[in-house]
Amino acid sequence: MDDLIEKLEEILRPYLSKDEQTSLDLSDDDCIYRKFYFDKLSKDDAKKALLLYPHGEKLYSKYLEILEGFKNNQSISDSVLCDLVGKHLSAIVTIMQKDEDKEAINFILSIKEIKASDSLESFPMGKNILHKYVYGTISEFLLNELPDDDALWLLYDWSLEKSKWLTVSGYFLEDFIDKTNLFKAGFELWLSRNNNHFWIEGNSFKNSSVLCKAWS
Repeated sequence: MDDLIEKLEEILRPYLSKDEQTSLDLSDDDCIYRKFYFDKLSKDDAKKALLLYPHGEKLYSKYLEILEGFKNNQSISDSVLCDLVGKHLSAIVTIMQKDEDKEAINFILSIKEIKASDSLESFPMGKNILHKYVYGTISEFLLNELPDDDALWLLYDWSLEKSKWLTVSGYFLEDFIDKTNLFKAGFELWLSRNNNHFWIEGNSFKNSSVLCKAWS
């Protein structure tokens, strides 16, 4: 994908002012259009850009899924949420790294049940230890496994800025990773806005149950 950045710049330039056209450099990590690239383009040009990539048809299909996800929240039941969380945590087992929190790993591997809660528990920022661990694991995995390519990381930057969720970026880009089909459940959690509606009973890795509560 050596010349892909240049082709992406060619597609974007007509949307920019003359000064911006001259200074545009999508290979620069600080370039604002890495985060807002597709938001500047027409639908036809967004498709044109995505089809330049390997797996372009899949990327475009998932791009449309992401955009649709902002328009329509999927309402799901507690039982469906429990099933999605189970699949999401199974994917985390697949991508866990050796140097991560052993207590958290042992908990994930020994979960006895995933069940609906009577109410949604509210945690201060960063205090839901299960969600914090899962999200950190995904972050490390993507940073380690995605190819080091400016054009690919532009897709990462856009999807993360757009959605604010790494599960969306993982789902969008998983065809560039050897292990695939890891982020479908996490993406569906995002579609239903239940991304972090799961936690350990008692919020302690010493327990063995995961609780879930869907938006009502």
